[in-house]
Amino acid sequence: GRLGNTPMIITSAYRPGPGSPQGDVNGSVGGAWNSEHLFENSAAVDFYCPGKSIAQISPIVEQFCIEKGLSFGDTRSNPNKEFIHIGFRNGWDKVYRTWRY
Repeated sequence: GRLGNTPMIITSAYRPGPGSPQGDVNGSVGGAWNSEHLFENSAAVDFYCPGKSIAQISPIVEQFCIEKGLSFGDTRSNPNKEFIHIGFRNGWDKVYRTWRY
């Protein structure tokens, strides 16, 4: 994908959970037990943009999530991680949610 003219490198999308034939991928990467990466009725993507800091791209992505009623997370407060999360769950009101990693 791209964010304007900047490439987006996807680092995580669907992650198999406990009991899956692939093993507990979600658990092995430290994913939450109720992660949007797990559920059939939800979806999530984590990504970064090479050459752009999280602080540079977060405001653009966050505004998109606000407009679409998607969940949003970023790592601005965690210098050991560099990614942005976008997700949603069917059945939840389309209300913007946010958190920091």
